[in-house]
Amino acid sequence: MYSIIIPTYNREQVLRTCVESLLTQTYRDLEIIVVDDGSTDGTAELFANTLTDTRIRYLPQTTNTGAYSARNIGIEAATGDYLLHWDSDDILFSNTLERLDAFRKEHPDADILSA
Repeated sequence: MYSIIIPTYNREQVLRTCVESLLTQTYRDLEIIVVDDGSTDGTAELFANTLTDTRIRYLPQTTNTGAYSARNIGIEAATGDYLLHWDSDDILFSNTLERLDAFRKEHPDADILSA
């Protein structure tokens, strides 16, 4: 399973598109961990009302401590075998994780994959 960690701060306008691109992956064994680093926009409502897929874990923080801290919170919460760090304004083609997993299986000795 892949754990996709997304730190975010006041990115409601782009975050929905980002998360939706992950939910439409042809590779389905994933968890999406969104660490809200103290947003003051509508990010919390986005996850309470719209993005409610069970593969999403929304972790709101009360104060803004920065992206590195938010990433570390996501790493600690991750349950997947592999971590993917993702920015809240990025999107994936629908077969990206499937292709990444196939590449990983072709190269089992690789410790880090980057694209």
